[in-house]
Amino acid sequence: MERKIIFETVYKNRFLILNCLMLFFGTIFGTSMLKIIPEELSGNLFGFVSKSSSDFINIFINRFSFPFIILTGIYFSGTGIFGSFTAPAMIFISGFFFGFENALNFKFLGMDYIVTALVIFFTSSVFLNFIILIMSENSVFSSLNLLKCISDKTTEKPHYNAKNITVKFVTFTLISAVICLISAGFYKFIQSVL
Repeated sequence: MERKIIFETVYKNRFLILNCLMLFFGTIFGTSMLKIIPEELSGNLFGFVSKSSSDFINIFINRFSFPFIILTGIYFSGTGIFGSFTAPAMIFISGFFFGFENALNFKFLGMDYIVTALVIFFTSSVFLNFIILIMSENSVFSSLNLLKCISDKTTEKPHYNAKNITVKFVTFTLISAVICLISAGFYKFIQSVL
């Protein structure tokens, strides 16, 4: 009986599990890329990534822009029939950049980066990744519903689906903006202390 419940739970959450795996493998792949690229290139990339500003608005824009791009890509994935492939791909890309950026910072800053990494992780990364994972799961379901409507002519067109995913996109974008505002505030505080 327990095995049946476990299989049902896994099947019900299969897209969320897939997205979590894509985020994990993207992060691992991004981290391992540091071993492949030449030292000079990684130094130049670190110079680009580590450019920090003391201006609160710039910190907020730096924190918010990438999750917004990923959320937008996932949203548009849900409006097409290939969303079940493109939404997890966006999750992989998100994990790749997360892993690569942190690996760069740890390579060149060492343990001096640990406080900053913890602040960023606990004030934004955990929450933003959760939002992105949930949005991706919704996008996959929306894409599959659209595909089902196209293949089955008797099924009603999913106008409500488009409205539903749009409302979630706007809501998740606003929540992400608030999270990034809080994270920028913590980051600015850490900058002033260190």
